[in-house]
Amino acid sequence: MRRSPLFFIALASAATQAQAGDKPLYAPAPEWVVAAPPIDTAKLDANAPALVIFDSQTRMEKGTTVTYRDTATRAISAQALGAMGNLAIPWMPDRGDLTIHRAEIIRGAERIDLLAKPDRFTVLRREEMMEQRLLTGVLTATMPVEGLRVGDVLRVTFSLSQSDPALGGRVIGAAPTFADPDRAGFARARFLWPAGEKIAWKGYAAGLTPVEKTVGGMRELSVTLPLPKQPEMPDDLPQRMQRPLLIEASSFADWADVSRTLAPLYATDGLIAPGSALDKEVAAIATAESDPLKRTQRALDLVEDKVRYLAMAMNGGGLKPQTPAQTWELRYGDCKAKTLLLLAMLHKLGIEAEPLVVSAQNGGLVE
Repeated sequence: MRRSPLFFIALASAATQAQAGDKPLYAPAPEWVVAAPPIDTAKLDANAPALVIFDSQTRMEKGTTVTYRDTATRAISAQALGAMGNLAIPWMPDRGDLTIHRAEIIRGAERIDLLAKPDRFTVLRREEMMEQRLLTGVLTATMPVEGLRVGDVLRVTFSLSQSDPALGGRVIGAAPTFADPDRAGFARARFLWPAGEKIAWKGYAAGLTPVEKTVGGMRELSVTLPLPKQPEMPDDLPQRMQRPLLIEASSFADWADVSRTLAPLYATDGLIAPGSALDKEVAAIATAESDPLKRTQRALDLVEDKVRYLAMAMNGGGLKPQTPAQTWELRYGDCKAKTLLLLAMLHKLGIEAEPLVVSAQNGGLVE
């Protein structure tokens, strides 16, 4: 889970979701942000960390999460220039806005504003997971950093908003952390939410010592980084025993609350129209088999054999499944779509069935 300081150059929230535009916005930082200390370039000698600033601030309120990132990285070598030479900030436009607050080169007392030119960031759509049959709709705001030299500091500040109707007004947020021996001039993770809202948080790394307080009706959680050196762990340690360098926060009370929130998305009443092509398929199964187990097997075979896998995560498809009618017409769908199709068929056949929300990757860590 360790990351080098350069990992943070173009760090973006992995979980970004309010209907938004397909171009980045340009505006000052939000008023609720507490600015990082000014950069004193006179103190950036050869022994200073390459990561000058890493500031992660997250505000969760009224069903929306806004994640603010401020990173300043020093080009300590020609090799570092190669890694820093192109800014890339991904976001999902159907889930929220990308707002650019600052992009500049700091060279001694000079500040070179990279946003002063008219073209600024260019937006690209790069479906990098097509081979896994996943279309995410992720857009990437890119900019070549012109004129960057060894010794310069590249500073980039932006915010990502997140809101998804499928969450029923709940909010989720996360912030990466890092630990010694990685260093930074100034680094922190900060969370903010209304004092009256119930937000649970958890940090997994060892030596995490957050400061919690209430300021102006807002609850604030702040962690100074880097964390202490983490205990050495074997590479084959079971996942449930690992300590990822991550802080999570959520207004979900527990996993049962998650289940209750998502359950309405899988209600099947009226999803198979009488006389439709899908209804005829269900009727054929009912005619051919009377045994519930065999009916279940026939329905599963139909979903597996006649509907190929393709995930369409854009346009609200990250959590909300497409309807069985859409899946049958398109003949493709992701795990959610196939689940709802099978569920609707089984219910139509008089077979009790319910969907389960599971993690295919995190294993025992979910607990």
